[in-house]
Amino acid sequence: MSLSTAILEVAVPCPLRRYFDYLPAKDSGELPAPGSRVLIQFGRQQCVGIVRRHKSATELDPGQLRPIRQCLDQQPSLSAAVIELCEWAAAYYHHPPGDVFSQALSPRLRQTPSRREVNYWRYDGEMSSAERQALGKQQKTALTELAQGALSQSDLKQLGIGTDTLKRLEQRGLVSRETRRETAVYSDDPTPQPSVSTASTLPTGPHLNEEQVQAVGTISENMGQAGVFCLKGITGSGKTEVYIRLIQEALRRGKQALMLVPEIGLTPQTLQRLRDRLGADVAASHSGMTDTQRLKLWRDVRSGRVKVVVGTRHAVWLPLSNPGLIVVDEEHDASYKQQDGFRFSARDVAVKRGQQHQCPVVLGSATPSLETLYNCEQQRYRLLHLRQRAGAAKPPHLQTVDLREDAEAEGISNQARDALEQTLARGEQAMVFINRRGFAPILQCNSCGWIAECGRCDARLTVHKAQAQLRCHHCEFSQRLPQQCPRCDETRLEYRGPGTEKVAGYLQQCFPDYPVVKVDRDSATSSGRLDQLLQPFREGNPGVLVGTQMLAKGHHFSALTTVVTVDTDAGLLSSDFRAAERSAQLLLQVSGRAGRAEKPGRVYLQTRCADHPLLAQIIEQDYDLIARTLLDDRRRFRLPPLSYAAALRADADSLEKAEQFLWRLKQAFTPQEGLTWTGPLPAAMARRAGRYRSVVLITARERRPLHWALKHLVNCAEDLKTPSDLRWAVDVDPIDFS
Repeated sequence: MSLSTAILEVAVPCPLRRYFDYLPAKDSGELPAPGSRVLIQFGRQQCVGIVRRHKSATELDPGQLRPIRQCLDQQPSLSAAVIELCEWAAAYYHHPPGDVFSQALSPRLRQTPSRREVNYWRYDGEMSSAERQALGKQQKTALTELAQGALSQSDLKQLGIGTDTLKRLEQRGLVSRETRRETAVYSDDPTPQPSVSTASTLPTGPHLNEEQVQAVGTISENMGQAGVFCLKGITGSGKTEVYIRLIQEALRRGKQALMLVPEIGLTPQTLQRLRDRLGADVAASHSGMTDTQRLKLWRDVRSGRVKVVVGTRHAVWLPLSNPGLIVVDEEHDASYKQQDGFRFSARDVAVKRGQQHQCPVVLGSATPSLETLYNCEQQRYRLLHLRQRAGAAKPPHLQTVDLREDAEAEGISNQARDALEQTLARGEQAMVFINRRGFAPILQCNSCGWIAECGRCDARLTVHKAQAQLRCHHCEFSQRLPQQCPRCDETRLEYRGPGTEKVAGYLQQCFPDYPVVKVDRDSATSSGRLDQLLQPFREGNPGVLVGTQMLAKGHHFSALTTVVTVDTDAGLLSSDFRAAERSAQLLLQVSGRAGRAEKPGRVYLQTRCADHPLLAQIIEQDYDLIARTLLDDRRRFRLPPLSYAAALRADADSLEKAEQFLWRLKQAFTPQEGLTWTGPLPAAMARRAGRYRSVVLITARERRPLHWALKHLVNCAEDLKTPSDLRWAVDVDPIDFS
C-alpha cells in the first residue's frame, strides 16, 4: 500500500474503546509497519500510539484526518503475534485497546519523546606523531573514533571512553564539545540473536519418581503444539523439578520459556534455583524493577538474548520472540487477576499465548482452582497427578485445636504453644500463620466503646504499635496512635485481636533464646529484604517464622516441622461464594510447609468451628473431595465456573451517582434470555479512599450472550452523559466483588 493511499489505524492510550485513524507523516519516506510506535497529536496532547494495521484511503475521507507527527521505531516494537494477543484481550475484557497495547511495551517505550540537552564531542586538533605517542591507550581510541565524526557522551561511554579522558584531550586542544538539544526516543533493539542449544552443559538434577517422569514425558511429547496441562501435585511433590526438566527440553529445542509466579517474594528463590540448574540466561520480571531495568529486559527478551524469564503477572505480556513453554506456578492464586485498571487474568492470557505460539502451557498447583479443574472435567485441559512427596518426605499430620476448650493468649493456644516449645527443643523450626499484619485490627475505648475507623473507607484502622501508628490497609491513610479516646478522653484504650506484630512479640517473650522473625508486607518490603529475613531459616537454624500468606506457598525449609494457624475460621464464615475454595487452598498450602524433608510434620489448625465439614476434609488433605463438593454446590446454584460472569463497576463522590449511572445502563438494555442481573448494589466495601462504589453482576449460562450484552452496555456507557468525577469499568470473570 502506498503512502498516498494509506491510512494508519492506531491504538491510542485513552479511555475510549476504539481505534483511531491517522495519515502517515507528510515527510515520511515509508509507511510505519503494524506494531510500530508513532508520536501523535490526540486532542490537546501528544502521546505514543501503536499502529494496528493499514487501511485504504477509499474507506474514509483523508481530508478529515491528522497525520502522525513521527514514527519512533526503525522496526516494529510489537510483533504480529503480540498485536493479535492485544486485540483479543481488548475484545475479551472489553477494555480500551490503547491501554491494552501499552501493556506489551516497557514503560520507557510508552513515554512521549522529550527535548533534552546532549553533550557531543568532536576532533579539532592536529598533532605530530611524537605527540600521539605520548597519549594513553584510551585517549588514542577516543581520537580514532572522533576522527570519523562527532559522537555523544553516551556513545563514547559505551565504547569504554570516560569523561576524564575526554577532558584531558580537551585541555590539550585536541577535542571540543558542544551541547545540542535533541528529542529523546527510546527505541527497541531489533537485532535478533541466534538460538543456541545448551542441553549438553546442563546438570542432571535429582532422580525423578515415576509420576514425575510420566508428567515430564507427556508434556515433552506435546512440545511444538498447543495444549494446556494441569499439574496437580501435593505440596513437596517436586513440581518445580518437573518445570525445570520441561524448560531444559524447551531450551534444547532452541526455544524460550516463561514461568509465572504469583508473588515477588517467590522470585529470588525460584530464580536462583533455575540459574543453578539451567545453562541459559535466566532473568526476573517483577514490580520492584526500575524502568531502566524493565527496558533492558524487554529488549533482551524480544531479541532472544534472554532464554528464560521468571516473573509475576505482567511478565505474561513480555515480547517473547520464540516461546516454547509457558508455566503458571500456583495457578489458583488470586494475584494473577489484576484488580484495577486493565482487569486481566495472567493465567488466562498465558493460555491464549500458548494457543497462539503452539506451545504447551502448564498450570501447576497443589490446590488447582475450580475453573481449571472444571476445564479438565470438560477435557479442555489434561490433568496430570503428583500424589507423593519427593524423596523420603511424608505428608504432614493435621489436627484441629478447639479454642472453645483450650485457653489462648495473643492468638496462641496452650496446646499450640507447647508444640512450638517442643519443636524448638528438638532443634527444629516452626511457622505461625496469621493472615493479618499489624499489631491489632481494632483499637477500642474501654469506657465509651469508641473504635478507631478510617475517615475515607468503610474499614477500621489497624494498630501498628512499633511505628506508633494507626493505618488503613485499604487506602494507606495513617495517623499517630492516640494516647486517649478522642470521644471521652479516657486513657484506657484496648488493642483487640492479634496481628503478626502482636503474635511475634508474644512468642519472642515465650522463647527468648530463639529468633522469632515476622514476615509480612511491612517487614518484607522487597524481594531482597524477604530473602534476608528467610536466609537463617534456609540454613536450618531453629526458630519461629510468623507471617501472612507470603509464607504460604513456594518456600522450602527442610528443618520446618510444625505449623500453627491463627484465625483459621475467617474463610469458613464468609458470605463470598469463593471463600470456602480460597480457605481450603490457603490452609492446605500453609500446611504443606511442614515436614518437607526427612522429619515428619505436624499442623495445628486453631478453630472455634472444629465440627465444620470443610475442616474435616482439610484434615484428611483430600482436595479432590473438597473440589468435587464445591463444584457440586456451584452446579446447583449455577455459579462460576458452571456459568460465566462479569461485573459492571462504578465509583463517584457519592453512592447515589454511582448507582444512578448503573441504573441508567440497566434500563438502556433490553433483557435477554439466559442473562441474570443482580444489582446495582453497593460494593462489599461501599466507600474506599473517599469514593463510593456500586456494582452490577451479570451472569449467563453461555459465554457468547454475556459478551454480546457487555459490548452493548459498553457502547451505551460511552454514549451516556456522566458526571466528571464518575468512573466506570468492566470486570470480566471477576474474582472479587469488594
